[in-house]
Amino acid sequence: MPLGAGAEQHRDAVDQAEQIAGLGTWELTPDTGELWWSDNLFRMFGLAPGEIAPSADYAIARMVPEDRQRAEQSLTALLGGGFRDHVVEYRIVGADGAVHAHRAVVVVIDGTPRRIVGSVQDVTLQRRLDRQLAAHLGVSAALASWTSLIQGAELLLAKLAVAMEFEFGVFWLPEDSTLGARTICYAPCPALARVLELTRRARHGPGSSIARLGTTEGHSVIATDAVDHGLTERDVAIRNAGLHGALAVPARFADQTLAVMEFLSFAPIVSDERLLSALDGIGHEVGRFLSGRRGELNAPVLTRRELEVLQLAAQGLSTAAIASQLHLSTSTLKRHFENIYAALGARDKTAAVGEAMRRGLIT
Repeated sequence: MPLGAGAEQHRDAVDQAEQIAGLGTWELTPDTGELWWSDNLFRMFGLAPGEIAPSADYAIARMVPEDRQRAEQSLTALLGGGFRDHVVEYRIVGADGAVHAHRAVVVVIDGTPRRIVGSVQDVTLQRRLDRQLAAHLGVSAALASWTSLIQGAELLLAKLAVAMEFEFGVFWLPEDSTLGARTICYAPCPALARVLELTRRARHGPGSSIARLGTTEGHSVIATDAVDHGLTERDVAIRNAGLHGALAVPARFADQTLAVMEFLSFAPIVSDERLLSALDGIGHEVGRFLSGRRGELNAPVLTRRELEVLQLAAQGLSTAAIASQLHLSTSTLKRHFENIYAALGARDKTAAVGEAMRRGLIT
């Protein structure tokens, strides 16, 4: 039976309200398997209303791989009576290739037949704003607790990676005419092992997109070379690992790039003015901080283990005690000290500790 004029107007008003709110609704009857989507829920998946038969499998297939298993488990529990009211968040890849964050609210209605109804809201913008705020707070916390270059840079990368949902971060520093990786932060994931190995020995020359940041006006950029058409062995490893987003942020002060922070993610990174503005601010904040610690930036590279050795030596531990605490052989510890002396230009342990403390490498 055709809808009356009033009902038609009501449906159109509801549809307009859903579009304004970035909201879609659905209803499932488990006994029959019948699933209904509102017109705007189709649009939220990049479809014309009624373009396909509504399907939970279709929705799950559009999700980023990291969210699919959780969504499947939630659906199984829901159909099996494991949930009453439930809230779940997931990310889908839109028709434009961009990742959108959805928050779904599910309500079970008892009756005959039993019904499950839900709403889905696009919270992409809210999530971006939340991430940007968390990034600023994380940077402030990392800089406030900075004690050495390695410790501080690792914490800075970790704070930004968590806030912005990145899986891999690198703190690049100028070394002669190239950029070298001073420290790396990464999610524990087997797929990233090869990327980690190649990053440790990589050098960015003048032709790379990251190195070119040193000659720009200081704006944060989306560095797509690695995931789009980069030809280096590291670029290939990044693509093979399934990383789809690459972003680089220069830490600048007085028109000089003091460091570059690179981030990689499994999800594509959507560039917009808000994001670039936030990253510009972070880059300049870090650049101002680093300008007062140039001695650390120019110091020879010490490994994390060598810094641990030095820190224990600064606490007055004997060579035997250091070897025991770090579970090192005497010969291995001797090699660490030889590397430390060469890097710091020191003749003995006391001089190495003093020089490292002067440079802010240890406390």
